[in-house]
Amino acid sequence: MQSTHLISRREMLERTLIVGACAPHLASALSRVAGRWRIGCYTRPWAQHEYRVALDEIAKAGYKYVGLMTTKSLSNLVISVDTAPEEARRVGEECSKRSLSPASLYGGDIPVAKSLEAGIQGMTRLIDNCVAAGVGN
Repeated sequence: MQSTHLISRREMLERTLIVGACAPHLASALSRVAGRWRIGCYTRPWAQHEYRVALDEIAKAGYKYVGLMTTKSLSNLVISVDTAPEEARRVGEECSKRSLSPASLYGGDIPVAKSLEAGIQGMTRLIDNCVAAGVGN
């Protein structure tokens, strides 16, 4: 069963005026919010390649932000709890060379199954590696 709701010209004009009156405020609010979004790309689609290949392609596609995730390595991750701080710093430099900002990182498992202490140490190493690479999340 199809139902249609017809509105009068007066109602149409009234709704149009309300939307028109609100439009400048909506546009202003949307522009403030839009500036907070960071659109990027994860390295995961290039997981079968070395992470620099992913960074090259992500930069070539015009992205400004990169999510560091998987790559062709022993751990299958760009940065993990086992990554040396110097290597994490080099990853950040590689991003900078391509005008990419690392917006987030997937670092894999934290070794909390071994022990609480191991989990805390692993999380601390991962946070230190994020700082070294310039990753905020």
